Amino acid sequence: MIKKRFALITTETKSFTSKKLLEEAQNLKAEVEIINPFKSSLIIEKNSFSIFSKGKKILPPSAAYRKTIITEKAKILEFFLWRAGARIINLRDKIPHHAKGKFGVYQLLAENQIPVPKSFLLTNHREREFCLDFFHHQFPLIIKTNAGTHGIGVILCESKNSFISLTDYLLQKENELIIQEFIKTSFGKDKRIIILNQKILAAVERKNQKGDFRSNVFLGADVFPTDLNDQEEKVALKTMAVLGLNFGGLDMLYGENGPVITEVNAPCDYSFVEKTTGVPISRAIVSFLLGA
Repeated sequence: MIKKRFALITTETKSFTSKKLLEEAQNLKAEVEIINPFKSSLIIEKNSFSIFSKGKKILPPSAAYRKTIITEKAKILEFFLWRAGARIINLRDKIPHHAKGKFGVYQLLAENQIPVPKSFLLTNHREREFCLDFFHHQFPLIIKTNAGTHGIGVILCESKNSFISLTDYLLQKENELIIQEFIKTSFGKDKRIIILNQKILAAVERKNQKGDFRSNVFLGADVFPTDLNDQEEKVALKTMAVLGLNFGGLDMLYGENGPVITEVNAPCDYSFVEKTTGVPISRAIVSFLLGA
């Protein structure tokens, strides 16, 4: 019997999810290997390609999982492993490149009747008045970068003067800003839903009880296990199907008329969900990838 091999692409060997993923792979009798994308080399020759880690050639694994590293090299490394025969999470080869940014995701979801916040892609100063007209000059508005994480770079803008000042500053650093309506009914709270292979594994509610409109755990929100109603389940599963994702974490706001999808994280940090609910998410991921 050929022994299965599991590769973990990460720079965080001591994190909760890294330890759990490696532990679950070993429990399934798989050999494990940690690949740090910043300590690996990718080589293309005439008719082949190779991956070296710390000077040693990497044998093709049975499965590989990339933690939430968003550098281009980490993504290319994952692609190389997939082309070498590894089973991976969420190879989005059927989704156009533009859809891998937040705004492209919003477009695909809206096109498929999945509720998302009213949004405007701001790329230059000349668009600002048209943008404000689009929102009927109603504040507050949310300003986001097109690739931020953990709530960093998400700003609540409460007046036209602050909107002008903030966009003046941010457009010097960012090519694209996402301007969104503020969902008042979800101030400081949302739900994070973890889905694998069209099955809802776990869900938590995040509440920031310190007066911050953002509900990210990294910004001090409290986390509680929660259930989903039928409408929330339907929207969550449809979102994953539309985006062609087999694993990810959805952030769902409480809209006036039902759930609103505000983020799709794939891969995602699910450590706080596993710790809060006790659901063995890491085991489910590894079992899915190794076909156990």
